[in-house]
Amino acid sequence: MNSVQDTTAHEEIVGDKSNESFRISTFLRFPPDSPANIRHLARVGFYYTGHAYTVKCYK
Repeated sequence: MNSVQDTTAHEEIVGDKSNESFRISTFLRFPPDSPANIRHLARVGFYYTGHAYTVKCYK
């Protein structure tokens, strides 16, 4: 599994966003109080940007 880098407001997560395992790894620092199902988000193509509750689709 790839590692996730810390990001600042203008940096992008680096890695193979087409890989579901990589997308899941981006959620390691996702806010724990979120009701979102991170496995589902990653399965359908989203990754965590590292900022608040912001996710993006890799496509």
